[in-house]
Amino acid sequence: MAQKAGLEVNAGHDLLLENLPVFQAAVPDIAEVSIGHAITADALLMGFPEAVRRHGAALLAPTIGS
Repeated sequence: MAQKAGLEVNAGHDLLLENLPVFQAAVPDIAEVSIGHAITADALLMGFPEAVRRHGAALLAPTIGS
């Protein structure tokens, strides 16, 4: 609906490794996700390289129906 109106959809708060692929599957055509807080929090536990790798993989995970 947003795309038909010429708008882009951005998302942020509460996106985590666990729910990011599910969110992307449920809400198609997301232009941008703001996951900086999640990456930073995860990096405290696993280091930045691993946190960035895992979040990148979550963003590229196949979505339902694709």
